[in-house]
Amino acid sequence: DQWNRRVLNLIIGGDIGALQALWPEYAKQTRVDMRFKHVFLRAGALGNSYSAANLLAYGPLDGTGAAVIHCSP
Repeated sequence: DQWNRRVLNLIIGGDIGALQALWPEYAKQTRVDMRFKHVFLRAGALGNSYSAANLLAYGPLDGTGAAVIHCSP
């Protein structure tokens, strides 16, 4: 949960550079699904920047954290 919240704060803050730097350690420590590649796929689709991101929901799902985030280009 602590790792998830740290990463969520970076996503919401739009700090893609810090998120990319943290990614290898986050993926290793948390064994995140698909090694978190889906987040970078979406970030790339948005041109690695977005004007706003809102955390709509966060909570446990099958023993892990799950988040719903809305990003505006």
